[in-house]
Amino acid sequence: MRWLSRHSPAIQATGSILAVLIASIATVIAAKTLGDQTELNRLSQDRFERRHASRVAWWYERDYQFDLYAEENRARVERAPAKSIVDYETITLVNRSPVSITLIEFAIGKPGVPATAWWLVPDLRPCESIRVRLRTERDNAIRYIKEGKEYYSNLYFADPAVTFWQNGAGGLLKDDANLRVRDSGSGLLQETKLISRAPTADCGESA
Repeated sequence: MRWLSRHSPAIQATGSILAVLIASIATVIAAKTLGDQTELNRLSQDRFERRHASRVAWWYERDYQFDLYAEENRARVERAPAKSIVDYETITLVNRSPVSITLIEFAIGKPGVPATAWWLVPDLRPCESIRVRLRTERDNAIRYIKEGKEYYSNLYFADPAVTFWQNGAGGLLKDDANLRVRDSGSGLLQETKLISRAPTADCGESA
């Protein structure tokens, strides 16, 4: 008993230190758990938002090597009358989601500067693919073809879950800056020619 009496202050101090240490460890664990849960929630929300947009794809219809394609395409365009409207490129767009994709715009440009040209693209119905021709003035088409390797290409669109997305050089991203030009009044949007619509397989939401 005397020993306890003599060492009681030290025991109490040690107990206090241990209590503080345990509380600190518990706080760190709780913070880590909260951080992990927050990250899981963010990833879950991100997957939820992307469940439709991630099912949208597009590609150019080029059946052979680019340099040969560009040469033949330029020769075709150069035969057209000056100032005439010509077909510049043909693209396929696919919507494998069960919702409509709307407000679609297609853009090309050089890295580091705003897009050079924009086209208005028809809406995509659920589970549908379309083929469209990008149309522009002859001189524009010649320039686009000549500088084609320098361009990036982006597809901007809206789905019912999230406002705008772009899917091109930067992958699938939210277009938080609203880079589309449809409502800008700039008159930059060029027309496309719808070639075909067709149903598409493997339709549904991303997991």
